[in-house]
Amino acid sequence: MAARLSGLAKGGRAALSDTVLSLSGEALDVPAYEALRTALANPPAGFSVGRIEIVPPAVAQFRFSVAKSARGIVLDGFAPSAADREAALRAAAEAVPGAA
Repeated sequence: MAARLSGLAKGGRAALSDTVLSLSGEALDVPAYEALRTALANPPAGFSVGRIEIVPPAVAQFRFSVAKSARGIVLDGFAPSAADREAALRAAAEAVPGAA
C-alpha cells in the first residue's frame, strides 16, 4: 500500500490512526488514480480504510473522439471518473448494438 502513495501529487496526505488509513489529494495521472482506487478496495490484512478524498488528475486539455471502425466504434480521450467512463461505454454499446 505504501508504494501506491507515490501516486498522489504534491500536497497529498496520508494518515494512519491505529489501523485506519485515510488519504486525500489529487492523483498524479489516470493510471495512478485507478491504482489507488483499486488498492483501497482491498486494504492490507488487519487495516481498514477511513476517509478517502482522492480526486482524479486535472487534465490540461480535454480531448474526446469517436471513430467508426470495421468492428464497431472507438472511443478515445479522458473521462472525469470511472463512473463516467462506464456510462460512456454503455451509451456507445446502446448506440451500436452488437459492436465491439
